Amino acid sequence: MVRKRRAFTGPFRAKVALAAIRGEGTLAELASRFDVHAKQVAAWEKQAIEGMAESLGDGLRIDRPRRMSSTRRNFSSRSASSNSSWTG
Repeated sequence: MVRKRRAFTGPFRAKVALAAIRGEGTLAELASRFDVHAKQVAAWEKQAIEGMAESLGDGLRIDRPRRMSSTRRNFSSRSASSNSSWTG
């Protein structure tokens, strides 16, 4: 049997996002409490924060610095001389 996709109302998404912003629990705890996936909680939290910044600001978007994984950070910090000896 095919499971039908659930549609969440705006007020429900706002309630979940606000709980995440307030830090009322970990993403896993909030996901369990509201019966949604943890990634969905994180996405709604991010959308709420970005929406607040846009609606309360002067229309300019606030960009956060992107985090690089440790593997990518280590690779990008190598010097050109150490890359020339690599035979991979």
